Order: sequence, then C-alpha cells, then structure tokens
Amino acid sequence: MKNLDCSCGCDKLLDECEQEFVFQTFYAKQSHTLQNEYLRGCIDISENLTLANGTTRRTFIYKLHFETKTIAVCQKFFLAVHGIERSRLRRKVLKREVDIQDRRGKHPNHNRVTSDKTKDLMRIFLSALPARESHYSRNKNPDRKF
Repeated sequence: MKNLDCSCGCDKLLDECEQEFVFQTFYAKQSHTLQNEYLRGCIDISENLTLANGTTRRTFIYKLHFETKTIAVCQKFFLAVHGIERSRLRRKVLKREVDIQDRRGKHPNHNRVTSDKTKDLMRIFLSALPARESHYSRNKNPDRKF
C-alpha cells in the first residue's frame, strides 16, 4: 500500500487500520478477474455531459465499501489504498469491457519443433561456408573456426 497525503483530505477519512483492511480485502481475491470486478463495483459513472464545444465528459465517483458505511474518495487515494496503477484502472475497469476475463497464460504454446532432417541440412550448409581461424582465440581453441 502506498503512502499518500491527499490534498482533498481523503486520507483523513480513513485511519491506517481501515486502509490496511481495504488493501488486504482487495489482494485476498487471488484472481485478477475477481479483483477487476471488485474495482468495477467501487466505481460509479455519472451520465455523459455534453459541453458547449461538443466534447463529452463523464464523472467517476470512487467509493470504498465497509460493512456499515460507504466513503467517496478521490482517484489518487483510491489507487493508493488498493496499490494499483492508473493504467490498470483505465485499461481494465473504466473501459467497461464486456469481457474482462484475464487471458494471461491462456494462449496455446508455440513449440518450434525442427525435424532431424532439417537440422542435418542446416549443419551441411553451415559446414560448407568458408571458415578461418580466429586471431584472438588461437591459444585457447586451436581447432575452432569462425
């Protein structure tokens, strides 16, 4: 868990024990997918607001849930309490992807199996290339060619 002095006073809303409880609860969820679902549940997104110049803005409200209370905090404090980076929050949680399953390590192996015949052909080709003795390793390896 990162130490952070929040300029808006969010760090004063929770004492050290409550911050540690949030951190431990988050990392007790062993699965990356479960952690992302937990983070999604802590974030509320308000409706889109269209400004006069045509840009669209959304407001994110970050909440920490306890058994008896829910506390709204700023994004910096939310990230610090959970010990995550902003990129993870933006990439996995705020995009509201339909499928946020963790796909790390799920791809099939890419075994590069070379047949013995191909290896023999490669050895024949390499031995046919011109080779000479190295000036610097003549004493240590007199039979080695480059």
